[in-house]
This record gives sequence, structure tokens and C-alpha cells, in this order.
Amino acid sequence: MSWLWMLLMMLAPVDSCQVVTSLDNSIIWLDPSTGEVQTQSAGESLFFFGEHEGVLYGVSSYYLTYNKNIYAVTQESIEPILVTAYPDATLSPDGDQFAYLGYDQVDNPFNMSELLVYFNTMVENPEASITMQLRVFDIEDRESHPLFDVVTIDNPEDLSASVDDIQFVVGSTWVSSGIVMVVESTQVSELRLYTSEGNQLIATLPYLTSRSTLRPGANFLSVSPNRIAVTLTEPPAATAEESLNLLDVGEQVIYVVDIETGEVSRLGEGVYPQWSPDGRYLAYKEYDVLYIYAVETGEITSYSAQVSGEFGWSPDSTQVAYLVDDHIDILNVVDGNIQSFEINAEVTIEDANVIWMCN
Repeated sequence: MSWLWMLLMMLAPVDSCQVVTSLDNSIIWLDPSTGEVQTQSAGESLFFFGEHEGVLYGVSSYYLTYNKNIYAVTQESIEPILVTAYPDATLSPDGDQFAYLGYDQVDNPFNMSELLVYFNTMVENPEASITMQLRVFDIEDRESHPLFDVVTIDNPEDLSASVDDIQFVVGSTWVSSGIVMVVESTQVSELRLYTSEGNQLIATLPYLTSRSTLRPGANFLSVSPNRIAVTLTEPPAATAEESLNLLDVGEQVIYVVDIETGEVSRLGEGVYPQWSPDGRYLAYKEYDVLYIYAVETGEITSYSAQVSGEFGWSPDSTQVAYLVDDHIDILNVVDGNIQSFEINAEVTIEDANVIWMCN
């Protein structure tokens, strides 16, 4: 990375950007250059998973909703484009497609009632089966197709007996070289890279992910050009006194994986890791404190920001936007300056994130 390129990135204007979040069944658009806030009715709150050419893509964030809607969002319109079973989706680098988890027999649109009916027919028909797939949705054609099979269930009554041996996809991120996924059973957790030609192991993780202890849809996996950050759950210390605490599920800890070598290293306690677009910084939080890890120096800087939900990097990698009570704060990681903007909405739950959209 040349110093000239880094300088151009830092000098690139961000005044034409909007910072966007979704709260209380609305979408909130903030113009940081003027402080102007616009509110757009959405019908439900969304968790944004990508942006391309002025269009945001978000999924229903309320975790108790069985049928998850995926929307294409602009300031002028909110268009539902897919119904799926899971809140996980990842946008392709070219913005033409997104990948999501679905089923071969009940998809596009997904309906939980139809899935339960199909499970009942499987009990009566021993030859019936259903396959969970990683599927790809073409945004222009509005059609989906399977990318590969994750797990096939032949008999739902036998599923509980073999669940320890079944590997499930618990998270994915689409990068230029393919789709990075965490695939794990109750015993083993692996990082793998999937392409149209097959898949390869990146690294075996020392612990299972923290997915079961985070809300559905939460980001616990982030990929930079050279590294992967993932939140794992370290088991509680196995002392006699601590083992009596049945509520102690362990600590949520961020690990960093070198993509080239597969080396896994422990960074520290925290959740929601997010690499800056240039891969020079990693933002994460522990409780409500925001941390910025600088790769080149190894320095970790903390900001007692009372952070709620998940945060978002500006495209030039110099700023992080995040939710604090009833406003959006923007941290400049170069000089440490923080700007605060009121948004006339209060963050009451963690089911929210912030995303940048720039012209």
C-alpha cells in the first residue's frame, strides 16, 4: 500500500455521504455535512447488510418474526424483494447478487407454515428430504438459485439424535475471492472459503462462535483483504467454584485469522468486529465501549461512548458512525474527534446498525 494511495484515501471527500440507520419501524437518514435528518416510514425495523450504487439492502431485524423480508431501500422507496427464513445475507462485491440461507423445497418466497407442513409430510414419507442451501438471489432478475447444499435432513425425527454430527453455516461474508463462511457443529468450528469450484479450509477455530449468545443477524464475522476477525465464545474457567455458576456461558472474545497462513491469534474480549474498508483498523465493542485496533502499530484505543447496536465505517476508512441513546456519533479515527447528531429517535435494543451511503 503506497503512501500516496493512503493520502488520497484520507483526503477523499465524505461530505456527499449519508449515514443511515433503522429504528422504531423507520429509516433515519443523516447528512453529516449539514446535520439534516430525514425519517422514512418502513413498516418494520431493518438491519442493513450492504449498499451499492445508491441502494441499501436490509433484512427484518425483529428476531421473533419467522418470515424475514429483504428490502431494497432508497430515500424515495422501500421495495420488498425476497422472503427468507434467516436474517443472514451478504451482498456480492459487484452489488448484483446477495447470498442467503434457504431450503430447496420452500424458497422464494419462504413461508414458515409451508415448512412445517413439509416436515409433517416427511414423517409420513420416508423417501422425502429437505436440504438447507446457500442460495444466491439475482437482484436484477429477481430470481434465486442454489449455490451449494449445506445439510440434508432425511427424517426430522432422527435429527435430534445426530445433531452433534451435522455442520451448519452460522455466518458468511462475500468477498472478491468467494464467500467466507463459518461452518460448525456442536464440536468443531471452521472458517472456509467457498467458490463455484468447491471449498477450502482457511482455519480451524479454537472455540465455537458466539452466534448462539448474540441476537440473530448480529455480525460476528468480518473480512479484510488479509485478515478475518471473528467472535468466539471461550468456555468459563473449569474451577470447582466457577463451575457451579450455570449462567456462566463463557466470554465473548475476538480472534484474528491471517488468511494466507491460517494463523489464529486472540485479540481481546468484545463483539461485533468490523474491519475498515482498507483493512488498517478493526472496530469492535465490549459492553458499551468502542475500541479501535490499529493493525500497523498493534495499538488499541478505547472510547467510552455508550455504544448501542452495531457501527459502520465510512468508505475512506477514516470515520466510524455509531448509535448512542437518541443520536448518532461519528468518530474520526485519525484525530479522535467525535461529532454528535440528534436523530429524534431513541435506541432501546441492540437490533440496529449504522451504514454509510456515499455518492
